[in-house]
Amino acid sequence: MNYVKNNLKFLRKKEALTQEQLATKIGVKRAMIGAYEEGRAEPRLHTLQHLAAYFQVRLDDFVNKDLSGSSSIPKADISGAQLRILPVVVDGTDER
Repeated sequence: MNYVKNNLKFLRKKEALTQEQLATKIGVKRAMIGAYEEGRAEPRLHTLQHLAAYFQVRLDDFVNKDLSGSSSIPKADISGAQLRILPVVVDGTDER
């Protein structure tokens, strides 16, 4: 099930934003935010990515989970804390 319209409205209201303010922040028209929230239109992938990034939630959670029922909304890890650095060693020869 697609939870975009419910999650969008919930997160927007949680942040105390008007549709106009949110539209300005992510670069769409206010009418599109209203259409997304009412289910009259489906946001394109790049718009979904902007919305998820703005609200700092994982795109998968934004689309597939009902965030309004969660006591704590899982935030997207944008710190890179889970990244692993793999060292690469190259000797001076060009052998293949």
